[in-house]
Amino acid sequence: MISHSHQFLFLHLTRSGGHSIGKVLMPYCVDVQDPDKTYGPEWYDLLNTEAPHLTRHASWREYREHYGPRIDRYRVVVATRNPWDRAVSFHMWRQRQRNREFDREIFLRDVTKMRTYRDLLTGDDRADDVRVDRAIRYERINEDFLELLEFLKLPRADLPHINASRHTHYTDYYDEQMIEAVSARCAFQIEVFGYTFET
Repeated sequence: MISHSHQFLFLHLTRSGGHSIGKVLMPYCVDVQDPDKTYGPEWYDLLNTEAPHLTRHASWREYREHYGPRIDRYRVVVATRNPWDRAVSFHMWRQRQRNREFDREIFLRDVTKMRTYRDLLTGDDRADDVRVDRAIRYERINEDFLELLEFLKLPRADLPHINASRHTHYTDYYDEQMIEAVSARCAFQIEVFGYTFET
């Protein structure tokens, strides 16, 4: 999502609370709720009215390629979540679409399809540095969101809880191979944010 009036980019990492955050930020952005891709109050897609090819999960690099250097001064906001927790949420969301329950082998395949934090920034998993001004951690989403509104000089607002997946605590699902698969896939994000697997 991009706002010219408030000069920020919101980069949405899947299964990190981005639907809820985006719902509040939408009035300040060029993105609107896509009427052709709205499936009830909990799930909707976005349409960038200036660049329809920039989807909800577009990377910073994709925005930069379209808008050019003028967005270099825009503040960059990301949503993040413990990768092991996010992987379970991602898998359970995909399994819900498939009308299936948790499946270890499919989980391991789903992990390889999960967009990484580095890819969200660079668009291709290179090690390029992109400045991130604010990160909203899913683990403290309400507090971080209120701080974000203050940082962007936007009015206080309640954060809705939408597009939630249903599952028990993420540690219930893992064995060593699964832990390592997520560790390898999300190593950059784990390093940047200091995430650990709870034991």
